[in-house]
Amino acid sequence: MANFDDIHLKLARKIFDPVATSATNGVKVTSLLRTDYLNRANSFIQSTLLASIKNEDYSVLGLWLAGLVKVQTPTWASVGTTLATDYVHWISCVHSGTRLLWRDPSKKLELDSALNPNDRNCFTIFGGKIYAYYNAAQLTTGTGSLYYLFNDTGATGAAILLDPVWHETLIDLAASFYFGDKGDLPFVQANTQRAAMIMSVLGK
Repeated sequence: MANFDDIHLKLARKIFDPVATSATNGVKVTSLLRTDYLNRANSFIQSTLLASIKNEDYSVLGLWLAGLVKVQTPTWASVGTTLATDYVHWISCVHSGTRLLWRDPSKKLELDSALNPNDRNCFTIFGGKIYAYYNAAQLTTGTGSLYYLFNDTGATGAAILLDPVWHETLIDLAASFYFGDKGDLPFVQANTQRAAMIMSVLGK
């Protein structure tokens, strides 16, 4: 965890627009716009990590984004259970000590009808709601645990929960968005460089 204000000041220096406080507007960039660049960078880190996951093993996110993992305790219902408002992406779902398998929402009708014997213990997310199935039947009572990645939106005077291993990359990415908006970096080149920043942290 880090104070968002400290990261703000480092970004201001990085883009050659230093300020005395995070709430101060610079000559080139306002405080609000710096916040936007940092939040865009935070989202880019998360989305790039999600895209790099193989075989839907999202448990690795708990290692690299430990500060951004929350758990929701959904009460199962036939109409589904509404996801938390800060939900970004699932990591795992558990019911009665059993880890449920993910199924694409396009399979929901099959799940409802128990057509596939391989779909005994699973879950899907459709229309902002989670549906769970246990022993080949939809769960309509009881509770489970949904581990998920949440939206870590920073604001001046607050803390950012992104793991410290990403803080320097976060600032570099935010600066990249600034220079990209100025037209100093071609779009394709900028995105390639941004992805490379993240992969280097992962040792790839």
